[in-house]
Amino acid sequence: MTPDGISTDDWDRVHEVVVEVVNASAIEDNVLCDHYKERLFGILDELESIYGRIPGVLATRADFTDEPTVAIALHEEALAVAIDPISSRLSLQSLIRLKIDGRHDETSTATLLLELERLTDTDRSSSDLDELRELQTDFERTKRRKNVSILTPDPRV
Repeated sequence: MTPDGISTDDWDRVHEVVVEVVNASAIEDNVLCDHYKERLFGILDELESIYGRIPGVLATRADFTDEPTVAIALHEEALAVAIDPISSRLSLQSLIRLKIDGRHDETSTATLLLELERLTDTDRSSSDLDELRELQTDFERTKRRKNVSILTPDPRV
């Protein structure tokens, strides 16, 4: 069972199709990838009708949505309804990545990073700790690039 209550059998169905999407993406077969995404969204629709708008369904839909603004909204909703730290941490990781890549507001991204740090076990080595450190590094790198571009005059002027 997932932390938010989806049965193992139901979640296994999601996992199987996610693997198919990833495999189709790896071989750059867009038609096959779109086919499996459509199947995935159908399963997620079914699970949403059973379990409601819970973090696992919302975050998975967000992770496979092509439109960043829709994905951000879905992750924010997943965070709002999450009642367990695992669901919150997973949505935060994806949400922060989207905000860094989209160069969203630095203040809100920094706040999300602090929340992720609070939810990440920093006392031991883990993939979650590695993900946190990578996001922090990418955030700082993006901020530096943004500041350099602001300070560098446009040579065309």
